[in-house]
Amino acid sequence: MTLYNNILVVVDATGNELTRARVTEFVKLNGRSVHLVYLAPEYMVGETLVSMPVSKHADEMQQYIDRLHAEGVEVRGEIMSSNWFGRGDAVLELAHSVSADLIILNTEQGGQRAKAQLAAIVARNSPQIAILIARSTAP
Repeated sequence: MTLYNNILVVVDATGNELTRARVTEFVKLNGRSVHLVYLAPEYMVGETLVSMPVSKHADEMQQYIDRLHAEGVEVRGEIMSSNWFGRGDAVLELAHSVSADLIILNTEQGGQRAKAQLAAIVARNSPQIAILIARSTAP
């Protein structure tokens, strides 16, 4: 029996192996399907928005997808820009579009404060969706 039908897992490049292993185990035991969204960082250099190469993010996301597939989890994935001023709304929009009943935040970009701010935006604007914050652990 699964507790959740659709889990949205939000990750970024900074998640460490132990945390990812714990998230993988959780979704394997508690979810029917997973939508993995990889937040690709963007930075402002002067007045220019700069993104890292998509291939780096695609490779990292594919590794996570392969790991979940190997555990028998139905998973889809996509890369989303993680501009700081709209990522909460973007995560919520995606959560609603995939009918998520749980959002797992496994993001470290910007530190614990940024993760807490993202969680607060998601919780405040969508109280009907459960939220799990995957706290960073030692590498």
